[in-house]
Amino acid sequence: AEADGKEKWFTPIADAAGKLAKETNGPASTPTFHNGKVFAVSANGTLAALDAKTGKLAWSKSYTKDFGGSVPTW
Repeated sequence: AEADGKEKWFTPIADAAGKLAKETNGPASTPTFHNGKVFAVSANGTLAALDAKTGKLAWSKSYTKDFGGSVPTW
C-alpha cells in the first residue's frame, strides 16, 4: 500500500527465468496500469494482464510459446 509500503498482492505470471539470475523472477520492465488492469512482461517473455485490485490473472501470452519468439541475452 502507498501508506505503509506493504505488498497488496503477488501473482506469479511465469516460471522463473532459468538461465538468468534468481533476481530476475519478476517483471522484466516497469508494469503498466490501464483501465483497472496491470500489464507486465516476465524475463522469459510472458506478457500478462492482471486485475489491479485483486491480482487475479485476466490473460497471458508467451512470446516464445505462442508466437515462436526467443528470449534475448544481454
